[in-house]
Amino acid sequence: MAHDSHDHAPAPDTNAQAAFETFIATVVGALVRGVRPPELFALADTLVPEVAAAMPPLAAQPIPTQQAAARMLARDIAARTPLPERRFAQRPLPEPGRNEPCDCGSGRKYKQCCQSAPRTRALEGVNLLPWVLDALPRGRWRELAGSAIDPLAVAHAAATWREAGRLREAEALLEPWFSAGAALTVEHEPLFDLLLDVWLDLGHPRKRKRLIEHALAHGDRGLRSAAHQRLATIAADADDLDTAWRHFRAAQREAPDAPALAHLEVILLLSQGDEARARERARFWAARLQRMDADGLADLIGLMQQIAREGEAAMARLPGESDTLLALAHLLDHAPAPALRHRVSGPAADAVVLVPDRALAGALADWTHSFPSSSPMLTGLSVDDDHPAWDEPQPWLDLLRAQPELWHSFTVIDDLLLALASIHRVGLEPLRQALAGRGEALLRLHAEAAPGREIPWAFHDNRPALRILAQAIAAAPEPPDAAALARMEWMLALNPHDNHGYRSALAAAWLRDGEPARALALIERYPHDSSLGYAHALALLALGREPEARAALADALAALPLLGPALAAARLRKPAMRDGWIQHGGADHAWLHRQALRPAWARYEGALGWLGEKIRPE
Repeated sequence: MAHDSHDHAPAPDTNAQAAFETFIATVVGALVRGVRPPELFALADTLVPEVAAAMPPLAAQPIPTQQAAARMLARDIAARTPLPERRFAQRPLPEPGRNEPCDCGSGRKYKQCCQSAPRTRALEGVNLLPWVLDALPRGRWRELAGSAIDPLAVAHAAATWREAGRLREAEALLEPWFSAGAALTVEHEPLFDLLLDVWLDLGHPRKRKRLIEHALAHGDRGLRSAAHQRLATIAADADDLDTAWRHFRAAQREAPDAPALAHLEVILLLSQGDEARARERARFWAARLQRMDADGLADLIGLMQQIAREGEAAMARLPGESDTLLALAHLLDHAPAPALRHRVSGPAADAVVLVPDRALAGALADWTHSFPSSSPMLTGLSVDDDHPAWDEPQPWLDLLRAQPELWHSFTVIDDLLLALASIHRVGLEPLRQALAGRGEALLRLHAEAAPGREIPWAFHDNRPALRILAQAIAAAPEPPDAAALARMEWMLALNPHDNHGYRSALAAAWLRDGEPARALALIERYPHDSSLGYAHALALLALGREPEARAALADALAALPLLGPALAAARLRKPAMRDGWIQHGGADHAWLHRQALRPAWARYEGALGWLGEKIRPE
């Protein structure tokens, strides 16, 4: 399993990197288990092939030299590994005296053995904490909070996992640092920012709100400033500049010298169109940051100086990804109004296949050659984090500029949304929402042109359009808000087969909102869906049809026996969950079903008691 190593990778090729990481993982795992030096060095001897592969110059050396290098690298790893039994402090192995027996167990004097081993700089800049965490049960990760570990090492590990899509693990690593009663200081700011970003990725707005409130209530001045800065950014993304400025001023009062205030203030000024003031403040901040004489400010100072010289034009020339995103947003802002550019005929009287007209199909052929598309499998809504579209964006940006009719294509909007989903950055939500909004407007135009007809997922040409709508639903908070429920209902009208399982969420929401007849009508459209069985029983019970409710409950218990007891239990321990996987009818399914449906059962007086009585063995 790969872990970032900053600037000093042991070798440039992937085979060498893999060998190096195998060595580290094996040695760190042994240290976590508490091996003694002789056992550690014996282990290093068995890993000589990995060391030779990781450091190609060693391959030509004799075996004793390779063995000495392996032992020295193991000693270096031991010196840098945060040890759980020492509250994650490091403990270098004590070095024997020159004439003392070598601690590797060879029987020779240290000066004749490991002291003469070639030294390596391979571990410079490498954070060994991720390997320690891989060797520990997840339940012990909470021991890091308040330990001797450097919070920056934790932040680096969490950021690495987030970039790799290991969001649940990043969450489990970061969350204990903000438990009730924990002392929160500005040193926690990197962890605070990362946890907010992880919860943004996971779609947990309530958790983000609670964390910010917790930081404001219990953090020191530096962390309270960071919390207000985040609130300012959230408000600015929602175009609420008055609120953004209020939080900026609060952040400034808490920590007037926080360097991040420079970027935030200038961005807010540019957002409200006050370029002259933005340039003036950028000039002020550049001088102030230089006087701070702190490490890590060179890039920020350079950006302030550039904005002072060029104003908003400087933002359009930010390197790499930022440049591409700004260009994309500009092109979208100037896109033609949505128009009907797909034929709405189909193979059946009640179904539509969205096929682009001839001119749009020609433009799409060019798009296919310019944009490295990466579509999800089956009903998926996302692709790998490392999306190839950002490697060479200029060809497809130029094509969008030259052929603006491409903005009428569901495929183009779907491709761009999938690519954007691979970028984890605060502030992208307005661009995502604008793209999704255009896609929904196009879909509504085409649906209105074929009233009463379906646009089924079964036809591949329809999937980009439907996936745009599904992504908007997936981005909604939990439980789904009114807008998300309306989109789900619309999706079922377009695609009654319901490939994404929205019927369960809709039935639960309508039952929770006191609309059992509406829920029952939906449930009865899917008589073979066993996951709706308990909702079916509740809808019938709420409508006063108790004998039918008993029969529906019996069917539900026969099909999915774990779900009923999970619903009825006053308390339920959360089972082990695997990201992206649910065992149908298993404990994880029962837990998720309870989370979704129990509020609906609790709404109707006596319903949970009735459920408990009926599932209790006689």
